Amino acid sequence: MHRKSSRSRLITGVILTTIALLCPLHALPFRFLAWDSEIAARKIGVIDNSKVSEFQNLDSFRRSGVFNIAGGGAPIFLVANDRMDAEGKPTTVEIKLAAGISVPLVIILPDPSHPTGLRPFVIEDSPRTFAWGSTRFVNATGKEMMFRFDKTVISLPATWTPKDFAPGGATRNMGVKMAAKDNLDELLYSAVWGYDPEVRKLVLIVPDSKPGSTEVSLKTVPENRRVAAADAAAAKDP
Repeated sequence: MHRKSSRSRLITGVILTTIALLCPLHALPFRFLAWDSEIAARKIGVIDNSKVSEFQNLDSFRRSGVFNIAGGGAPIFLVANDRMDAEGKPTTVEIKLAAGISVPLVIILPDPSHPTGLRPFVIEDSPRTFAWGSTRFVNATGKEMMFRFDKTVISLPATWTPKDFAPGGATRNMGVKMAAKDNLDELLYSAVWGYDPEVRKLVLIVPDSKPGSTEVSLKTVPENRRVAAADAAAAKDP
């Protein structure tokens, strides 16, 4: 009985392995966001297993629609259809995913040093980790920032590592302020933000392009849970 059971498990294992090898890898729901209006205006697309999908209405204040990309183990590329290589083919740059990312949001940055003029920056965008009612900061200034929500102060790392904060509670208005950690006396940002537990906000903190300037700007990309659910339902309709 033991020998027969072991043989059965072995056969089952071989069958399951064969099925896994024959079936395509599970597709990931990619979405894309332009860093600024200049990137949004360019002719950019994504290549998945030699299939090219050019972005329509790419935006710097709204995530794109979902691109279900399987990859199949092959590299995935951004393609710049407006910039050609020496052979007259559109230039490309690989989109690299960190291990464990399940809902990739690809922020398309400018990169003058690359033939495409682009650099993809990928963050996890799943509501399981980037929850509704929370704010996710990406600090691109190179300086550690201190951000205040009402009476709560959080530190935003000088790296591009996303930092989340969930104020909690009911819908309300909150006073917010921001300063660099090395100069708390100089207020870099001050405003009144609306808080809604059904909305999550991606906030990109962008430095001024002028040399020596300490000014920064904040670009907020909101997403409403109800709108996202309606869009997902509409996408499933035949």
